[in-house]
Amino acid sequence: MVREDTEVKGLLYAGTEYGMYISYDDGTNWTSFQKNLPLVPVTDLVVKNQYLIAATQGRSLWMIDDLHIIRQSISADKSTTILYKPADVYRVGGTQNKEIKQAGVNHAGGVSTHFFLPQFDEKKDTIVLTYLTNHGDTIRTFSSHAEKDSDKLKTKKGSNMHIWDLRYPSAKKFEGMILWWSSLRGPAAKTGEYKVSLKLNSSLIGTQTFNVIKNPLSEGSEKDISDQFDFIQSINKKIDEAHQAIIDIRDMKIQLTSYNEKVDDAEVKSL
Repeated sequence: MVREDTEVKGLLYAGTEYGMYISYDDGTNWTSFQKNLPLVPVTDLVVKNQYLIAATQGRSLWMIDDLHIIRQSISADKSTTILYKPADVYRVGGTQNKEIKQAGVNHAGGVSTHFFLPQFDEKKDTIVLTYLTNHGDTIRTFSSHAEKDSDKLKTKKGSNMHIWDLRYPSAKKFEGMILWWSSLRGPAAKTGEYKVSLKLNSSLIGTQTFNVIKNPLSEGSEKDISDQFDFIQSINKKIDEAHQAIIDIRDMKIQLTSYNEKVDDAEVKSL
């Protein structure tokens, strides 16, 4: 069973009695494309958009959903750092458990950004991914040396993938606060075009664009999405102001306590 890629001429996928194979040169040479697919007969293949769907005999359906990376990697120079163009993504949620053993792994939700590092020194090198609006305004920044775990970019030599859940920064919180069935999460990005840039040690490697597409199952209009986004952002801005005021008051109390202690010590010494 052989299928040709719908976008790249000469890129072929083959399903056999003993698994999957791929050819980058119109069938002259073939390489194993098994990945985590069990060694099982492949009875049919379908290439649709960036998906390769395989029907197997006895192991149900399997799917690869990142064909756009394979397509781009054919002509890419693997001796240099590469930022691949992300696929357009639907504005939907989603969670992922990679440790699950008895079922398939769900898509994580959000935009998947792939990049390649021919060399990487964990201590010396700093990798930074920045997501921006189409006007160039920064939304989120992730770094291999970020202080916060939520901003940490897991990076290694070779192929890397980072998933941004499309969420804007959360509202500010302070130590000891309690939320009952509530959240400080920022809103999900509106539909439209966005950018992602990759930096290596402050040098810009490249910038790619991608689109956030409206969920076809959503009953809300584009205006509804925009209004919801603006509302959540306005609420979070007020929360930021209120919580920052609490943080400032606490800091002031600490400074006053410290000042009073120093004054008391000075008075004792003067006696």
